[in-house]
Amino acid sequence: MTLLVKSFVSHLGELRSRWGICRTVGQIHALLFVAERQLRGDGIGGRLGTFRSNLSIGSRGLQSRGLVRLAQVPGNGRRYFSSLGDGWRNFQVIATERRRGEVTSTLAIPLDSLLIATSHRAELHAQKRMREKYEIVALANTRFGDFQGLSTESISQLMKMGRRGSKATGREDPFDRCDHGYGWLTT
Repeated sequence: MTLLVKSFVSHLGELRSRWGICRTVGQIHALLFVAERQLRGDGIGGRLGTFRSNLSIGSRGLQSRGLVRLAQVPGNGRRYFSSLGDGWRNFQVIATERRRGEVTSTLAIPLDSLLIATSHRAELHAQKRMREKYEIVALANTRFGDFQGLSTESISQLMKMGRRGSKATGREDPFDRCDHGYGWLTT
């Protein structure tokens, strides 16, 4: 591996470990993402200095998330791996996984606890803070869902244009809604 690739692989491995994903899984993904062609499983293990069992478990995890593809060449028993070639598609898959793990669990805040009438000052404060957190996460979740239906090119254009993008493409900007569709929480 070149110094540039080593640095990238190391960085993504460390970043993924902060997200609660095995460092080796992050390194496998990073290496495959920058590879010019498919890589053999034993070649990946050799480059990363990891055991076959770690490679096998890590590659299966990446395959199940849709970040890595497995290919077998006819007449050759070896397994070859490749990453999604599109950076935006990689971002979408990773963001979806993060959403599933963190956003969905935050939205599982029992809504009835936000609607319980109370006069206790500490509980009123707690409800207010919980409501704020819920509304922010719900809005971000809605926005993320809006983006999921768009093409990679449209997402890229909108991200580059910022808030102006929704108006320029004729799509309603959810951030311009006065109650963000969650007005029932602010009663």
